Amino acid sequence: MKEQKQEKVTIFRKTLYGFSENPQSTTCKIHDINTEIEQHKEQDFVNLMVDIIVAMTLKQLYEEGD
Repeated sequence: MKEQKQEKVTIFRKTLYGFSENPQSTTCKIHDINTEIEQHKEQDFVNLMVDIIVAMTLKQLYEEGD
């Protein structure tokens, strides 16, 4: 009996092997991936806000120093 090769997919350091598995398992993996994507979006947003605050503070200090 030949063993089937499953296509390997990597998303955000998570490796999935095809979607021919148990549907509950696939739904769980999709949920986990969506959760990780949302966490990355939130972290990117926080980093953006920090960058904006730092830039504004540095600009204000630079202008006050003149």
